[in-house]
This record gives sequence, C-alpha cells and structure tokens, in this order.
Amino acid sequence: MQKKTEKIDLSFLMAVFNAQNDPYFWGPGIRDEYVIHYVKKGCGFFECEGKTYRLEEGQCFLIVPGTLINYYPDTSDPWEYAWVEFSGLEAKRLIKQSSLSAKNPITDKIDGDTVNLFKIAAEKFSLQTYADICRNMGYLYLILAYFIEKYPVQNNRKKGDNIIVAVTEFIENNYRQQDLNIDYIALIFNINRTSLYRHFVRELGVTPKDYITEIRIGKAMLLIENTDYSIKNIAYSVGYLDQLYFSKVFKNRTGLSPKDYRNSIQ
Repeated sequence: MQKKTEKIDLSFLMAVFNAQNDPYFWGPGIRDEYVIHYVKKGCGFFECEGKTYRLEEGQCFLIVPGTLINYYPDTSDPWEYAWVEFSGLEAKRLIKQSSLSAKNPITDKIDGDTVNLFKIAAEKFSLQTYADICRNMGYLYLILAYFIEKYPVQNNRKKGDNIIVAVTEFIENNYRQQDLNIDYIALIFNINRTSLYRHFVRELGVTPKDYITEIRIGKAMLLIENTDYSIKNIAYSVGYLDQLYFSKVFKNRTGLSPKDYRNSIQ
C-alpha cells in the first residue's frame, strides 16, 4: 500500500479575508490541511468530534486534518469569515504547542492585532517573490504564535513531551548520518527508546523511523527537483549508502522511483 509523504516544513497554502460568495459552508467532510477560520461578522456553527459549537463575530475555530467536520451559517444572522490554511509536520508540532485541538477547537474573540494579521496575510498571499514568501510565512508564524501564547498547553502535560522539540531538530540537522536511528537518538538524549517511540506517536502521529524517513525522502525530492546530481549521490547525501534500498524506500513513499520522479518533473 502506497503511503502518502507528508512534507516536513510548514507550508502556507492559502489566506483569504475578503467576503466570499454564498453559501459560507463546508462539509460534512475531511480536510488534509490545518485551517483556522476567523468569524468577521454574523454567526455560524461548527461540528467536530460529535459536538456542535456556535460561533460569533471575533471568534476562531480550528480544523484538524483527518477529522470529520461540518460548518454552516446561522440562517438568522449568516456569518462571513476569513481563513488561513497550512500543512506539514512542523504545522502539527506547532499546533500541539497550544491547547487547541479537534476536541477543543474554539477560541474566544481574538484581538485587533491578530485580526490585522489575517487581513495582511490574505492581501499579500498572492505576491510570490522570494521576499514575499518569507514575509507571508512570517505572518503565519505570528498568527500561530498568538494562539500558542493565548491558549498554552495545560500544565498537567508530561514534562517528557518537550523532548520532541529537541529530537526533531536534531534529526533535521543530522539526517545525513547513515547510523541515525531510534537507538542512536535515545543514546544521545539519554532516554529510553520505548519512551521516545511513545512520545513521537503521541506528539506527531508517526514513529521515529518514519519521521527520519520522511525527512530524508523530502530532502531527496528537493535535490532531484533542483539539481542534476546522480541518484547515487543524492542517496548518499540524505543518509543512504545503498542506492537500491534508497530507490525502494523512495518509491514506497512517493509512488515513483527516483528516476521516474525526475522524469516527471522534467
């Protein structure tokens, strides 16, 4: 069974602020990306995890990938809303730094500065120079920073969960090492491998091995797309000594061999 490769980096997919056309609803369905909606005016309803929430002007609601959701306007006072869409394992990690989740998706009214960030992000999103892309990512990070700070993770969270931040950064800086695996990481961070495994699954929804593979294949895809390096050189550059094994893992993750992927790009 082919496994979908999820990008590691935070990807800013869409930002909309201007009033959209009717009908102002979506679902029931499942989204592949995170979405934060801001209710500009009016009222509406959001259904998630078997609960129905009523939202008013100034509130936000979070959509979590893979969760069955439905949202629609209040017929007596239909809403208008703005939104930002984003994805990636980094998005998952950032959202988990707040107490917002599929089980707790609703916020209080947000402040004017944050409303302005939604507006600016939407106005600038279509500008796609490298400088614009950097600024747009900055606006998204500021929006997420507001929710992380305003809705912090509850204090009863286990202290060990914070290890994930350090370990994922370590992996992203050392994915080229051929001996990088859960045993090596557990030794470096002086943590039991079983505990490390459980933290990964709970925090990111993937095993340490899968996370390392996602990093490596994601980096390999970028090298294939942007360089003329041989597949052997690329395999070595992302931590694989065996080119044939690299090609097998690459195809399992993307559905294409490295050669076919390069041909599809060309």
